[in-house]
Amino acid sequence: MPVQKLLLVFGRNPELSMLEAKSFLQASRGQFEILEISEEAMLIQAGESLKPERLAKELAGTVKIGRVLIEEEVPGGDFARLQESLDAIDFTRDFGKKFNYSISDYGSEKNEELFDYLLDYFKQSFKSQRLKAVLKWPKEIQGNKKNTIAPTLLAKRIEESMLDFFIYSSNGKALFGKTVAVNNPLEFAKRDDERPLVKHELVTSARLARILVNIAGLEKGKAILDPFCGIGGVMQEILLSGHDAIGIEQSAENASACEKNLEWCCRKFSSQQKFRIFKNDSRMLSEFLKKGDFHAVVTEPFMGPFLKKLPSAQNAENIARELHALYGAVFRELSRLMQSGQKVVFMMPQFKTIEGRKIKVQESCFLNSGFKKFNPLEKEKQGIVPVLYKDSESRIERLVYVLEKS
Repeated sequence: MPVQKLLLVFGRNPELSMLEAKSFLQASRGQFEILEISEEAMLIQAGESLKPERLAKELAGTVKIGRVLIEEEVPGGDFARLQESLDAIDFTRDFGKKFNYSISDYGSEKNEELFDYLLDYFKQSFKSQRLKAVLKWPKEIQGNKKNTIAPTLLAKRIEESMLDFFIYSSNGKALFGKTVAVNNPLEFAKRDDERPLVKHELVTSARLARILVNIAGLEKGKAILDPFCGIGGVMQEILLSGHDAIGIEQSAENASACEKNLEWCCRKFSSQQKFRIFKNDSRMLSEFLKKGDFHAVVTEPFMGPFLKKLPSAQNAENIARELHALYGAVFRELSRLMQSGQKVVFMMPQFKTIEGRKIKVQESCFLNSGFKKFNPLEKEKQGIVPVLYKDSESRIERLVYVLEKS
């Protein structure tokens, strides 16, 4: 079977994106193999039936996907064979006389000699062809040079006229390729802003919600429960990822907003998936749901009162205890309804205090109900669950847990 090597380049939360990519690929049941993972990218080998364009739209945490075109050994910085392979490819076939290009290195160990060689190679090659090719660099952010052009700008440039190259050094070989698919974050932003009813303090962003849904690793067509659904941010992405959605919301106002938002979502994106919303208390799930009604849980739960400033350690500990009781009650109900092996993707707060401490909800809230931490990347990257998710505008950090029913 013909195979291809693809490089998945991650965004601002690389560990979360790694979990998403591995879980999604496993759930899609396509044959793939993770060859290597660096801090910002994942190199995979897969059958040609895996379409990068489709994958880029599904994976919210992946900025872009590149296809490996050349794989050569470069002993002692000898690039002769690599140059022969480069000369054999017409990179500008689909471009006019004027275009932009960029080169990035995503390997665990940066190969500066190879990078400089490629910069000079393409400069001379485009010059000899009398092409007006402009090299574009990622902008510096707060003094740190980024390795990838901003996703929104990259999507725009590639659509207009841009070659985006990459290198990745692995096992003594130099892998060279180009970006063949990009994720446009504006598509997720539209879903955040265009829904009929928006309450920013209550809704999980579409991008984060899609990542969480994909981490659940559920094959399409199954049902996912959100026991703290609010106005439907996570439920929207459940539907758009090809699953049925069940939501629980105590507030009549929010439950009504959730229904309106999901009806809009189904019309706007022609979704045929089904959803149900229960105006009820998630601590009483077993009174109105039964085993088999859902196959996974994905949620960003209530995380305590809105904080205008950093809390004291005592205040944070009080909030954490109250949340522990709430989460514990919900997990006891989930334990009655879920089968062994089913997954829960659950976010819990971590409070930064004025004393400089960090206080979180104790893991006994789920351990005592028969749930254990699960790491989809156990073979490749141990000990990364829970994953810290930080928002610069929030006083609360969030810990993303992937759990499995024992």
